[in-house]
Amino acid sequence: MPAFFSKGKISYRAMKPVLFEFPTYEYLKTGDVLGKCLSFKEEH
Repeated sequence: MPAFFSKGKISYRAMKPVLFEFPTYEYLKTGDVLGKCLSFKEEH
């Protein structure tokens, strides 16, 4: 199984897919975590 699979699921942190933005003809690197969803809820 490829290295970007973890427990039978794709690990986007390991895979780091590349996105193509058509209007600007640029490739964008992905894979970094920006934050947890709904993390603001825990703070309030």
